[in-house]
Amino acid sequence: MEDDRIKDLFSDFEPSLTPSHVFMARLQRSLEAVEVVRRENAALRRRSRIAVAIAAVAGFLAGVILTMLYPFVSGWLSAVSISLPMLDIPPVEFDGRFIAWVITGVVSVLIAVNTYEIALARLMASQVKGR
Repeated sequence: MEDDRIKDLFSDFEPSLTPSHVFMARLQRSLEAVEVVRRENAALRRRSRIAVAIAAVAGFLAGVILTMLYPFVSGWLSAVSISLPMLDIPPVEFDGRFIAWVITGVVSVLIAVNTYEIALARLMASQVKGR
């Protein structure tokens, strides 16, 4: 009974078949499009790896330079104090060492991220010119 209903459902179904040369041409276009996408993905992956390497070097160098400046920055931050005389609160002094390390880390990361973005944009632009 179930089989009869399924047979009735598909009894009027007659799909149109395209000629083999039309099918092959469409298949060839699709394969070419897939190949173009594959090549673009490989190029993007290569550019991303180069940009990551450049960003890592820039972040490392920024960290080294800022670490060498650490004594100056921590000394400057230790001199900062906040006082509110109208509230009769004694002056609050900061431990500049911790804040200096936080600043060093944040600045290094920001330099690395921005370097990645700039390097990736430059690599994309140079590839477009090369075409």
